[in-house]
Amino acid sequence: MLKRPSLFASLLFISFSICALTCIRTGDDFSNIKKRSYADQSFIQSSLSKIPLSFEENRGQVADEIFFISRGSGYDALFAADRIYFTPKSGAEKGQKSRPPMSLVFQNREGGSAPTGIDTIEQKSNYFIGDDPSQWRTGLSNFSRIQYEELYPGVDLKFYGNQRKLEYDFIIAPGARTDRIKFGFDGADSVTISDDGNLAVSAGPEKVIIRSPFAYQQIDGNRRMIDCNFQVDDAGKVSFSVGSYDRDQELIIDPVLEFSTFFGGSGTDISYGVAVDTAGNIYIAGATSSVNFPLKNPLYNSINGASDAFIMKLNPSISTILFSTFLGGRNSGDRCWAISVDDHGFIYVAGETSSLNFPLVNPIQANFRGTVDGFIAKFTGDGGTMVFSTYHGGFYFDCIYGLKTDSSGNIYVTGRTEAPNFTVKNAIQTTLRGQRDAFISKINADGDIVFSTYLGGNPTTNGVRDEETGYGIALDSNLNIYVTGATDSTSFPTLNAVQPTLSGVEDAFVTKISADGSQIIYSTYFGGTRADNARDIAVDSFGNAYITGYTVSRDYPQLHPIGNQTTGNVDAFLTKFSASGKKVIYSTLLGGSDAENNGLVSENIPTGSIRVDNLGYVYLTGKTDSRDFPTVLPLQSQLSGDQDAFVVKVDPAGSSLIFSTYLGSSYIGLSGFEDRGLGISIDGNGKIYVTGQVLKNDFPLVFPAQGAFGGGLSDVFVSRISTPDINTIAPVSAASFFGAALSSESIVAAFGTGLATGTQAGEEVPLPTVLLGTKVRVRDSVGTERLAPLFFVSPSQVNFLMPAGMANGGATVSITNADNFTVRSIVYIDDTAPGLFSANANGQGLAAAFAFRIKADGTQTYEPIVQIDNFGRLVAIPINLGPESDKVFLLLFGTGIRNRKSLESVKIRIGDVDASVAYAGPQSFYVGQDQINVEIPRSLAGRGLVTVSMTVDEMIANSVQVVIR
Repeated sequence: MLKRPSLFASLLFISFSICALTCIRTGDDFSNIKKRSYADQSFIQSSLSKIPLSFEENRGQVADEIFFISRGSGYDALFAADRIYFTPKSGAEKGQKSRPPMSLVFQNREGGSAPTGIDTIEQKSNYFIGDDPSQWRTGLSNFSRIQYEELYPGVDLKFYGNQRKLEYDFIIAPGARTDRIKFGFDGADSVTISDDGNLAVSAGPEKVIIRSPFAYQQIDGNRRMIDCNFQVDDAGKVSFSVGSYDRDQELIIDPVLEFSTFFGGSGTDISYGVAVDTAGNIYIAGATSSVNFPLKNPLYNSINGASDAFIMKLNPSISTILFSTFLGGRNSGDRCWAISVDDHGFIYVAGETSSLNFPLVNPIQANFRGTVDGFIAKFTGDGGTMVFSTYHGGFYFDCIYGLKTDSSGNIYVTGRTEAPNFTVKNAIQTTLRGQRDAFISKINADGDIVFSTYLGGNPTTNGVRDEETGYGIALDSNLNIYVTGATDSTSFPTLNAVQPTLSGVEDAFVTKISADGSQIIYSTYFGGTRADNARDIAVDSFGNAYITGYTVSRDYPQLHPIGNQTTGNVDAFLTKFSASGKKVIYSTLLGGSDAENNGLVSENIPTGSIRVDNLGYVYLTGKTDSRDFPTVLPLQSQLSGDQDAFVVKVDPAGSSLIFSTYLGSSYIGLSGFEDRGLGISIDGNGKIYVTGQVLKNDFPLVFPAQGAFGGGLSDVFVSRISTPDINTIAPVSAASFFGAALSSESIVAAFGTGLATGTQAGEEVPLPTVLLGTKVRVRDSVGTERLAPLFFVSPSQVNFLMPAGMANGGATVSITNADNFTVRSIVYIDDTAPGLFSANANGQGLAAAFAFRIKADGTQTYEPIVQIDNFGRLVAIPINLGPESDKVFLLLFGTGIRNRKSLESVKIRIGDVDASVAYAGPQSFYVGQDQINVEIPRSLAGRGLVTVSMTVDEMIANSVQVVIR
């Protein structure tokens, strides 16, 4: 935010962005810029930022009227005092006819400043042109933003963005006039407003799209949307129509479709899965019947049957297909249902095949056994070598729908089988019980089965209810395995279940299995009195499981649901389970008055995909028929055809939508064929990657690698979306550093930027509620708002005590600094949110604890269990259990424990031994700190380093360690 003198303390922001649907082709003619033609220059930059778009100062490398240059992917933008020039990078190279450059020209200016750089970055640019060193330019500064100050009286203009988009904000000070803002486009053939309110600027055969502006104010910590639209006069000049607004306001940043593209040929092409590696490369997999499907460096370069599976790898900007290959045999019906990439760059796919000659390498199962078999394949990162490939099935029909991999290269799959001879090893369930069972298999990096088991119930006496399918699979940090799907069996195996019996004709199921595959940790039905089907599962860092799918049940179990929704005959759902599986944390329907995630060509096509990030935000995709599907800051605000894909981001409490949009074409036609989102992934920067199926050529495209519909029944689509980067914080337990849940009277650490104007700690009890002008407010699920007592404030971290008496459910935490700058986050409040403090204060490693010894004569001593060595390292002091007559207790410290249901609900395990808990509650001296006293079992003598784990009211805490002599 740009800060003005006190007269302009509150600003109105109008934000929008430029998204080129395809690169503007302007050729070499750059006559509007004096002295030099930019197209004649070559350049070498010493470094390129991976994500942020930078603004390079002009020191003679282009014409004098240019102040800054921004080099996006496929375009360059040059910033003069009164205009911005846009030119592509490829027109002349491809022999295209030259056109005058297009430029955005500011109208009605009365003076005003030239642009200035804001936020210098480390990147430098160097130009070595020709053999005259005097013409070389080196060490040119780059900036992350530039600003036109006082572009109009009281109006600033700020540019920023990344390699896929150029964004800019008009910042209007109180009392300034928005009607003075006007701009035109020199070199454009037409300027129009689309039905979605976007500005479409045509220049020859190409277009630039400027997204419909969003405007809102931030007032008292709340966001208020302001009506704002483009308007174009008869001369093609653009201005804003702005509704009424309060002059005290904050910021608006709209979501941006960074890129979106078709991939396909003249047949039917569908992508079911998407993955992203640490370098930002994108991987998709699915099925195609197109003989002209786009291939690059293919391992298999021709389609062998009526349809083949395919695998494709794209660079981060999707400008280049790094490889694309068919995968299949000579029969029909090969398809990849799932794809994964491990930490070493190996690519894994799984799915189904009906081919007798499916390509195999070092197979576990070398022969095709049934009408359809599952398959698993592993490739090197460049796609050039198949490392491993095998059938996986028995007689009849077998299919793999879910796939995950771990950092060691182990493969985990789930699906369905009708085969009594399906491969089992070290199985929990060794036989097929019904007509169809789910299965779970683990295969190690050497291609050997570690374990493989059926999962299902017995048929009823009339043989009707006897089918299970596993659709989704996930892993937690301990490599425990989570599987979800659908069952209609009344005897599906359950343990520690929130719902132990079948409620309807079909229910979702969730099953957690130990990492070694030897036992079920929990397993439960979940659903209402009709049909409920879970299609995917994700697990957070706390071990909580999230499922999504569809339900026909009007009484699908809901807890703390997202409000203001209209339910239809079929709805999507989102349900979160605790790590123990014994508790539903939240459960909500998601949809409009028609149908979501149904209406499929085949019942076996999993529609609905889910991911969760480290802060607990949940990302979903699927499909909807509803014209009133709830949208928030949408890319596409209305249903375009019969059915569209949807993309949704949900806050960590499951109480509200952060972002929600339709994504689709105007296809209206065959029943059961629709635009739909089938796979979703996220990267470390919070960007969303979606893939699926599209049926018409007017699907929204941005920087497409394939700009035209392939011509068949359907094409693959791939989209990357940046959601609103609204000022947020990350509140977590100050002990565990987990944020899945927080509890009243617990110590919370919140991380962000601009949280305080300096650093100060609270030094007296009762704790202050204001430090250096910074306040923390918590508004709970029933609307009660309280100020939080403060331990410590700094610009990047605030530690506070969650106020007592906060109602369970979603709550808003708002931090406001002395400059009235507010950031916020949604959190989930529960009775308990246990965390253990560690000695190094990061929630891991050696425990922050003492040993407490009671001798036979009654003597009591406190003994440290951690010390700092001569090198400044934290090292353990082994706990000596002493003679049999000694009782030795471990005194652990934590937070979020005191509101437990009972002492019996606190479970401590040291190593592999359950320990007796003598006390668990508030610690006497420190506000918000809890203490747990546990007797150390004598059977642990001599064990050395052991892990201490704790659950409170079935909520799992972080683990810490101690050393026992």
